Amino acid sequence: MADIGDASKGELLVHLGMGQSLLALTPYLRPLAGAAGPLDARRAWVFAAKGDPRIVDKPLRDLPEDALAALYPHRRTPRSGPLTIASQAILAHLKPEDQLLTVNLAQKGARIGDFRPDSGTAGFRNLERCLSRAVALADARGLRCQRLVVSWVQGQADRRAQRSRYRAILAALINEVEALFRQVAGPEASVLFCLSQLTATDHPGLRSVPLAQSDLPGLDPARCIMAGPEYMLERSDGTHLKPRSAFYLGALHGRAIGRWVQGADWQPLAMDRAEVDGTHVRVSFSGGVGPLEPEPAHGFDRTRGVGVRPLPHLGFRWLDRGAAEATLVDASITGPREVRLTLSHAPRQTEDCRLLLGFPDGIGSPEGFVKGTPALARGGATNLRTAGEAVPGLGLHLQDWALQQVIGVTPVQV
Repeated sequence: MADIGDASKGELLVHLGMGQSLLALTPYLRPLAGAAGPLDARRAWVFAAKGDPRIVDKPLRDLPEDALAALYPHRRTPRSGPLTIASQAILAHLKPEDQLLTVNLAQKGARIGDFRPDSGTAGFRNLERCLSRAVALADARGLRCQRLVVSWVQGQADRRAQRSRYRAILAALINEVEALFRQVAGPEASVLFCLSQLTATDHPGLRSVPLAQSDLPGLDPARCIMAGPEYMLERSDGTHLKPRSAFYLGALHGRAIGRWVQGADWQPLAMDRAEVDGTHVRVSFSGGVGPLEPEPAHGFDRTRGVGVRPLPHLGFRWLDRGAAEATLVDASITGPREVRLTLSHAPRQTEDCRLLLGFPDGIGSPEGFVKGTPALARGGATNLRTAGEAVPGLGLHLQDWALQQVIGVTPVQV
């Protein structure tokens, strides 16, 4: 147990993990090199005496009475998961007088509905208890507690949901969490959900959940951001993350949340527009850091646990419902934020044409790769990423992979 200090003008930022097993499970092997011990012995806290953000293994059941009795230093160990790495990145963006409380409420197999007030589980009650306790601890020590950030890593359990259904339920959860936090922290309290995009999996061609997740930041930019996709992360079994890739996922969330904490904008690498001119399609991108780069053919970086299998046309697909359907014959990067596609012939009309990125033919399971071999994966993916940037304090260079998307196309304006 420790005293979190008496910084009268500081803030206690609450960072919650919610979702399912990619966030809930602790890796079993050593992640990237780094010193074990407290993230910051005076500024980074958890409720568990062992120093891990996970309070209990099954947070959809009622927490033990004494589970939130005290705060303990948040510790990094050889088995630390994504939330610990995200917290380490977030700390670098906080003011010296600010502090961070991290709590992991994710559980294997959890659906969105399991965290809602009428779920029949203890998920929402536990959330309320954690937030109420955090505000009380902050008040007792003269710290503000009016900002809550949620790392949301979920989707497999709701994989059968339609795009509009998943989007509506997750939006409802955001509303409910915000209302709860304002109830305990005051009407000016704010909430941010940071998502990472599920890799399309399970059913061939599945697109609903990844697309619903990519919709939300555009519909609710004040309360929702996208850290990036998950398809490039190495897996232990085709679904669950290996330690190096868990580190990478945490770093993506931590960087995006850190920028929000400082009031800066963050956008993942994504298509903006596709313009057709005869047999050529000009695709423009925004977001991410650095110029576009194709993923090398060998496709695996052992130091980071990330990689992608080679895909036809960088992972693009062209859908044309015309009488004589056009097909893609080539794709190349032609600028820092531009890709040029070549079609077999000019489409007669573009109203019903769609450009897909990240949903190749034959999509299915496993969603990620194992044994350091990206060619084993069958989930959604692209071969496009940025040059990236170094992340201070983590010893890691992050590249931003393109989101899985479907967009309409427009003729070039003459």
